[in-house]
Amino acid sequence: MSAATMTSRKKMITAPSWYSILMIYLIRYYICVLHPLFSCS
Repeated sequence: MSAATMTSRKKMITAPSWYSILMIYLIRYYICVLHPLFSCS
């Protein structure tokens, strides 16, 4: 395994927290749009 793949894999593991937060908000937004019965709070 080369060093480049090691560093890229490490970057994927240590993804920025804002990216995961953005994904969570996007998922919650799509759930609210697709399922209006769910609370969007």
